[in-house]
Amino acid sequence: MNGIEKITARIIADAEAEAAAARADAEAKCSQIRADYDKKAQDEYWRTVRAGVKDCEARVQRLGRTAEMEAKKSVLALKQDMVSRAFDSALERVLAMPEDGYAAFLAKLCASAASSGTEEIVLSERDAHLGGKVAQLANDALGGRGHLTYKGAVRAMPGGAILRDGDIEINSSLDTLLTQYRYELSSQVAEVLFG
Repeated sequence: MNGIEKITARIIADAEAEAAAARADAEAKCSQIRADYDKKAQDEYWRTVRAGVKDCEARVQRLGRTAEMEAKKSVLALKQDMVSRAFDSALERVLAMPEDGYAAFLAKLCASAASSGTEEIVLSERDAHLGGKVAQLANDALGGRGHLTYKGAVRAMPGGAILRDGDIEINSSLDTLLTQYRYELSSQVAEVLFG
């Protein structure tokens, strides 16, 4: 080997060494970049999974609250229906009373509603046949100031009585009384039913 060949071989060897070093350095950098991006991809994957889990939990909670609210509304509607049925049942029971007891009940309504004691009693068509008896019992309850009269006047109502003094009427019909008592007693009835 002569001098030029030695120098050329040396240059080639140095170039190959540099190329190998550059290749090794590039491979190391590529490995590092690949590892960094793998870590970023893994971090992004788990961030996405955590966000998805958090979103699912929030959605489940929202659906749970909505279902709970709907259940409460259904229970409330059922309770209101049962309270309403209790008042309807009370009306049916009053209307199903034996005639003497029912006449005494109507007389008590009239006596407690009377202001002057001279009002005219108005009954439902169903109760018209009890008019004389109701007037007598109500007047007995009012004592000396009892001068209520029944002249055969009837009104479309389920039961109860209306006292009329000229243009002034005191409404003690059963549907009016039930509406009034429903407002006043619904919470107590609910307490008895569901307490």
